[in-house]
Amino acid sequence: MPFDPFAPTLVCERLATQARAIVEDRFARTDHRPSADQYAAIQDLLEHLEAMANGKLSSPMAYVSAMPAGVGKSTALTSFAEALCRNPDYADVGMVIFCNQLAEVSQMAEALKGLKDSHLCVVCGEGETPTRELGGLSEADGAQIVIATQEGLRLSLKGGREFPDASRYHYRGRPRLIRCWDEQAMFARPVTLNARGASALVEAMAVQSVPASDVLLRWISRVVEAPHGQIDVPNFAALGVQYGRLEADAGRDEDLVARVRALELMNGKTGWVVADNTGSGTLVTYKPELPNSILPLTITDASAAEGVDHEFYEMLSRSRRIVRLREATKTYGNLAVRVVPVAASRSTFNKPEKRKQADEIIAIVCNYIREADDAVLCVSYKAPFAMGASKRGRKTVAQQINDRLTEAEQARVEHLTWGRHKATNAYRDFRRMIIPGLDFTSPAVDYASAGAALEVPMQTNDITDPDDHPTTAQVLARRTGRLRDSLMQAVNRGHVRISKDGQCGDMELVILQSWRTGLKREDLAGMFPGATIVNDRALLPQVELKGRAKDVAEIVCARLNAGETEISYPSIYEAIGMSRQDFGRLMKTERMLEWLAQRSLERANIKGGLKGLKAQRPV
Repeated sequence: MPFDPFAPTLVCERLATQARAIVEDRFARTDHRPSADQYAAIQDLLEHLEAMANGKLSSPMAYVSAMPAGVGKSTALTSFAEALCRNPDYADVGMVIFCNQLAEVSQMAEALKGLKDSHLCVVCGEGETPTRELGGLSEADGAQIVIATQEGLRLSLKGGREFPDASRYHYRGRPRLIRCWDEQAMFARPVTLNARGASALVEAMAVQSVPASDVLLRWISRVVEAPHGQIDVPNFAALGVQYGRLEADAGRDEDLVARVRALELMNGKTGWVVADNTGSGTLVTYKPELPNSILPLTITDASAAEGVDHEFYEMLSRSRRIVRLREATKTYGNLAVRVVPVAASRSTFNKPEKRKQADEIIAIVCNYIREADDAVLCVSYKAPFAMGASKRGRKTVAQQINDRLTEAEQARVEHLTWGRHKATNAYRDFRRMIIPGLDFTSPAVDYASAGAALEVPMQTNDITDPDDHPTTAQVLARRTGRLRDSLMQAVNRGHVRISKDGQCGDMELVILQSWRTGLKREDLAGMFPGATIVNDRALLPQVELKGRAKDVAEIVCARLNAGETEISYPSIYEAIGMSRQDFGRLMKTERMLEWLAQRSLERANIKGGLKGLKAQRPV
């Protein structure tokens, strides 16, 4: 049901008007100039927050504001909090803002530093006191405004607790009326457990119970051999395994801790197995984390916008009511996107047979940094990689890049990693960004994520039942949505985050990806309306071709630049006066194959039944 800003039963303009005045004052001091459309979206959010303060949005709904990053959603939230505290008529109304990361908590608290002494409390993990440097009251019950971590709330709700029972977030002994959630709100968390990955738990489990360890080994073999459909998970707890101890033994190994928690969640149950790209089966499920009792909830999530990850909220609406607030447009006419057509993923850096390709990717990044005339922000994978048989050993992509740069070049580069690419304005002045590989997820993670968003049980082998399993289209939508979401988050760390009169800041974005496996042109155009998007082969290392091979390359490049996506072999060898047999031998040479691979050209059957070259993705 659309929100009617003129409905007298919902809107009391005083709070929203006060908050709007604070917003405008803050924007004026920072020379931030939203467009009229963006101000309308901010106003819509403020009016909904006011209606919530008046107890008029008491029904179990989620109100989603999808303002683009940099428009001012955080400013709107903190300005409303300040207006709420200034207004004595609302002294009994409490507000809580749940943030995704501690960095966001710090930023919110800093924006509200004028309220620290009497109105603000910062709540982190379960049982933790507010961090001293953020100031504020020590008890949330006496603070009108609470800034809290989302993970801390999840821990508080363990064991199926309802939100009204989480007293650590109460205000004057009651649940707060105004509840805000910054970024995507997942009511259930996807959980995966790869069979081969579970083998890392065998030795640790044997310390507690050798029989349980033996059962785990046999069970892993079953999952690897039959990676489809339902499978029972042994009850390791009944065999003497204490998961808390197992998790403690894992220490700071985050991957191992995640496997322990996944196995504990699935312990003694029946799980659905998806064939993964690791060559073994992966169990998928999800863990309910946010109860409906947290509703009504205002969600501010830039990725909820149409063309980014809006499908997630469509899936979420299956089990709860979602109301989309007014969206603001942001034009990306100042953004140039250069897509370098080379396959880049985590596996590229880890497989011996892809060492040459991995080295090529690092070289492309280094060459771009050398040619750039200013600072460059690089967003890459955080895990250390073997780089195939490289003698450099296991290093992160950032370390491998820095190894090849001079000290002066290193000084111009800042590195972020996927998973650490959110919640910071520290790089908003960077006008160049390069991304050597998207934040790909496995098919199992996509399946679990779709199941979690839909909250389907996944308890039978009937994958055609949409009430029990996500459909193929829904799994693909989650994969694409997650890719677009993570890319949008990363890109909005740079200068494009700036928003003036509806336009983004000027920036050049270089993405290394294959059009076949990465995002499509229409995905990028939907995410960044108005941006210039080009298929850029200029950054690819040049393979030196001579003689007839060079003649072939010149013809192919000319026709690709003319917009052709399929080029028949006869049209090439006839143009250069070459026999079919000699042409066939030429196209099989190592140098020619390397040249084709660099340009994402595939040898394939094309229209008319002819053999030829096909571009992986038309641009």
